[in-house]
Amino acid sequence: MKAEKLVYNVFTKKGGISLKADASRFLVECIENSSQSLELASEWLESIVSLWTQSKNFGLLVELDALKQLLMDISQQTETMNAGSAMSEPYQDKNTASQDILKFSSRIDERKLFSVVGAFDVPQLSYDNTKGTFVNPGLLSKLIDSSNVQTNQKNDKRSVSGKKNEKTYSDIKYNGLITDSSAKIELFRQRYDIIRQRLQRNDTFLRETPSGNLWNGCMFIDSISSLKGREDQDFVIFGMLSQIEEGVYCIEDKEGRIKLDLSEMVLDEEDSTGIITMNSFILVEGHLNDEVFIVNSLSQPPPEKISESKSAFQGVDFFGGHSFNYDQVTLKAIEDLDDNGAIIFLSEVWLDRPEVLNALRKLFNGFSSSRLPLAFVLAGNFNSVPYVPGNSSISQYRGGKALKRSSLLINWRFLLDL
Repeated sequence: MKAEKLVYNVFTKKGGISLKADASRFLVECIENSSQSLELASEWLESIVSLWTQSKNFGLLVELDALKQLLMDISQQTETMNAGSAMSEPYQDKNTASQDILKFSSRIDERKLFSVVGAFDVPQLSYDNTKGTFVNPGLLSKLIDSSNVQTNQKNDKRSVSGKKNEKTYSDIKYNGLITDSSAKIELFRQRYDIIRQRLQRNDTFLRETPSGNLWNGCMFIDSISSLKGREDQDFVIFGMLSQIEEGVYCIEDKEGRIKLDLSEMVLDEEDSTGIITMNSFILVEGHLNDEVFIVNSLSQPPPEKISESKSAFQGVDFFGGHSFNYDQVTLKAIEDLDDNGAIIFLSEVWLDRPEVLNALRKLFNGFSSSRLPLAFVLAGNFNSVPYVPGNSSISQYRGGKALKRSSLLINWRFLLDL
């Protein structure tokens, strides 16, 4: 693959970002002058795309001056941290980069590479099926409002009071723990779109042909509504398993619903279908007969490698937290060289039980005389008395009595960094 095509694939095709002609030529010259492998060059370009999407000058069109400024900022950051990162020097030999990493890995502060992101701090992203990417709820609410104008108008005509329904998806998302049915509907629609876009990228099972897409040799249906009148042919349907009436199973998507006949389904003892529950999204293979889909087999949607997901959604921050000043190649090298990156998880830490406190004391004593792990993660319940609403046991949970009662954690403050 030529350098020009590599730059186009990483920036435009994967990242959705366009380059000015002079900016593109600049990157191509950097890659060609470095005489490095395309794999290393691709890692470098992906790092630039990721940092560009997080920069204050972010835009869908990159100019040469802005690109040079970004590379200069990266270079200054790596010089400050004494880390000869491959991200800032694409012309650097891969072995030399590994040697540089080895030199500073013993001096690096591991805590800077460890980040705890709270559940309420994780970015609340929603998948936009039109753009094929994830957006924040504020943008999604505008998209939903614009796409549902006709639906809202119909609801307005049927309204007795004549008042317009002004509730948006953003209102539904943030109005508390309890919300109306609209949130549940949107939840399943989002889940459907997210899994479906993953299936459409699957090169192992999905094949494009002149007559349509084939999934594992069978015709892959775009929507259930397109099944009408197409009997005597095997199809694969993707949708949600539901039970509208007792004993009557259906598969449904955003366009419609069809009844399932499971009487002819063959279960192979070696089949690894897994557990299929109600309201789960599955792949159904079979044929249509008198408006009933005769099922031959059921299967779970295949998983996708994390590298492929990252490649498809470059620049999207799914987990939040601070960003690191190292590219993926450097981080992987640091991880491989670090023999002290353990994280110890402890659950059911009953701090009101003496035997638990004694066990913790032995554990902390052992680590106090050796290298500490990267982190201790203590998970509850922290009280051995079960929580029963309306019972006197609730008093054990008021004000965090169990944690306050544990002088052990306070005594080991230097170890736990409380």
